[in-house]
Amino acid sequence: MIKIYTAAHKPFDADKLKLDKCYSLIRMGAYAEAEEASDADNTGDNISDKNPNFCELTALYWIWKNDKNSDVVGLCHYRRYFTKAALSVDSRYFLKEKDIESCVKRYDVIASRKEYCYRGAYAAYLDCGREKDLRLVKEAIERLAPDYLPFYESEFENASGNYMANMMIAKKEIFDKYCEWLFPILFYVEQNADLTGYSKAEARIYGYISERLLGVWTAKNRLKVKTFRVVNTEAAHGFGFYFEELTKFIGLYQKSKDVVFKLRGRRKALVK
Repeated sequence: MIKIYTAAHKPFDADKLKLDKCYSLIRMGAYAEAEEASDADNTGDNISDKNPNFCELTALYWIWKNDKNSDVVGLCHYRRYFTKAALSVDSRYFLKEKDIESCVKRYDVIASRKEYCYRGAYAAYLDCGREKDLRLVKEAIERLAPDYLPFYESEFENASGNYMANMMIAKKEIFDKYCEWLFPILFYVEQNADLTGYSKAEARIYGYISERLLGVWTAKNRLKVKTFRVVNTEAAHGFGFYFEELTKFIGLYQKSKDVVFKLRGRRKALVK
């Protein structure tokens, strides 16, 4: 059985998207008190109370601990889905059960297409989080999983991009192994972090951190990863959106970002 959990922290119109039968709503945080779905992150073995800081990871944790029947599991968001389309945002192209079934025969993990930053993945994290928390992550890996340290450095600290959105699909045994590795690291950081003075967005550090760790784990374990573009159903889909998607598709997005960055640097130098 394949079950892809659609994590939601508020009501949304799933019928409008006409999702495949393999998708199933899981409510998170305060929304978990509602009654219109069978699964909620505040039931069974759960960390629902951590949702303001862990974001969709409270759903990831719930799937790990409570889904005992599925052969393949996955996590997407109420507004973000894997798509086979290069540019289209139409839900007709969202992954269906038959697509997933085919992929897991050839690949270990389905993940989002990597997002790259001209300044590097480490610097990109600092746009949403603080460096002292990354030092705690490295300390946690050194203490709890030292074999992963070289991969943390190569796949994050010295990398230009990483998988985003904490979206993944895999056979349940692979999914569970990832969670068994991930959550002790996050809990170590949580026990030692000081979030005093953090904004509401900055306080979501565990969701941000885990986005940087999936690539570390898959690289260390030499897993075959199949990536798909992710569609945000709530994003504005104007000319700028399609231009960015097109440059990503043909492999020029990173180069165009580098050019813009260099031009800005030259402009500043001329102003001085």
